[in-house]
Amino acid sequence: MSRPWSSLVILTLVTLVTGLAYGWMRYLLEPPDPFTAFGHPWQPWMLDIHVLAAPALLFVLGWVWGAHRPAGERTGAHRGGWWLLGLVVVMAGSAYLREVIAGQAPRVVLSWIHGLSSIGFTLLLVYHGYRRAAPGDAAARARSPGHD
Repeated sequence: MSRPWSSLVILTLVTLVTGLAYGWMRYLLEPPDPFTAFGHPWQPWMLDIHVLAAPALLFVLGWVWGAHRPAGERTGAHRGGWWLLGLVVVMAGSAYLREVIAGQAPRVVLSWIHGLSSIGFTLLLVYHGYRRAAPGDAAARARSPGHD
């Protein structure tokens, strides 16, 4: 596995796990103490790690996209990559908008959009990566940089 691809996998997992953990702690757990704002003591840490990992993930996505996209243009196999790019725009856009929107109702809607697009991105990325790793697709892998 190449360095860009392994970085993408690791950062995607870190961002997904911390995002799911934060969402679970924030929205599904009741605070143990009526005077605390957190559903779990680790909630602020999950948010901090998520917020620090997400920009790194966007950087690595750009790195992989720059190395990987020309191969898709040569082979004509780029539909899955465009879907991934669309989900990244929705995922990142909803995360940033969620922080600047003032109303509670739009923030909840943006949280759902962010969570669902993030899960969709992760599932499509797994499909996209492992589809290329199929034993019968060695010729396609050989044409595509970034997948060693």
